[in-house]
Amino acid sequence: VQVDLMGHKDLGEKTVLFLLDALWAGSEANDPPRKFMTAPFNNDWTSSIMASQDQVALESVGYDFLKAEFTAANPFGSYPQIEGADDHIMQAADPAYWPVGFTYDPENDSVQLGSLGVCEHWNNATDKQYSRNLKTGNGIELVRLERGVTGVIRGNAAMPQSFVALQNYPNPFNPSTTIRYHLPHAGDVSLSVSDVQGRTVAIIVDEYQQAGEHTYNWNALDAARRSVPTGVYYATVRSRDFTHTIKLLYIR
Repeated sequence: VQVDLMGHKDLGEKTVLFLLDALWAGSEANDPPRKFMTAPFNNDWTSSIMASQDQVALESVGYDFLKAEFTAANPFGSYPQIEGADDHIMQAADPAYWPVGFTYDPENDSVQLGSLGVCEHWNNATDKQYSRNLKTGNGIELVRLERGVTGVIRGNAAMPQSFVALQNYPNPFNPSTTIRYHLPHAGDVSLSVSDVQGRTVAIIVDEYQQAGEHTYNWNALDAARRSVPTGVYYATVRSRDFTHTIKLLYIR
């Protein structure tokens, strides 16, 4: 089914720039975000976006990162090591890998899919080189762009002139999450967490605060220091001039 979706006429033919959101990555879809031990993350958040017009190549690279990180030695699971985890990538790249009795025809027009892109794996998890990097073929080339800051002069960055509240990160989270907001001027501020019934679970901030950025962690404990159950919660920042609510998802 996934190969059919990848091969639909509106997604193929290298007409779409595909993005792989690796800002907060885990070992599989239902896994909470994890810090990655492997380079270049080195026990930090992945904090990355991968982009390509070749969706098969993009998934191949993503799979390589997951397989390098989530091995049998990783306490958070080794789903990418399961045999057949990359079957859909191989099938999208080459019909020779289609299961017996399966055909992929996303438009149902009797025209079967051909190759949707390049499937290959890097030479090793240290160098992360593909055929174009190694100049041995015309497959994948992995290019790393370092993040940078532009338009900021040290010590003179413009302060926001209005209230700004950012989505918590990570989200979903376990065991804690970070909440940030920016105050345009000083004043009395409260930051509280409530459950889906609207009951206050915890009061994180209730004080007079100066203008500027404020950052707080919530460790999923209620006012009595008890761990809250898995579920949806709402963090609300209030002052005289504004109220803003952020949706949180806690997974135990």
